[in-house]
Amino acid sequence: MNDNIEDHVIELVNIGETEGFISQKSSSNINSNGRNKNARAIGEVISMAANRGVIHDIYGNKINSPTILSVVINEVEKRSARYGELRMAWEDLGGL
Repeated sequence: MNDNIEDHVIELVNIGETEGFISQKSSSNINSNGRNKNARAIGEVISMAANRGVIHDIYGNKINSPTILSVVINEVEKRSARYGELRMAWEDLGGL
């Protein structure tokens, strides 16, 4: 996994464990749809990078946005107890 993507995974795991990805409670980190703003911002950055063609697999092939977002979600879910929440928080990003 790309070092930048790994950094995002670590940050997302931290967000999931401390703030959560989905919340019904109003807060400065939660948008009007109950999604964590910081987690969504990370998803948007990853999606835009994939759309620009700057994310590649180990063979140098470009990875599209839905694929890399799914990879990140799976990796976060392996390391976090927040199973399914990140996918819900990102449901309208990058073709998910």
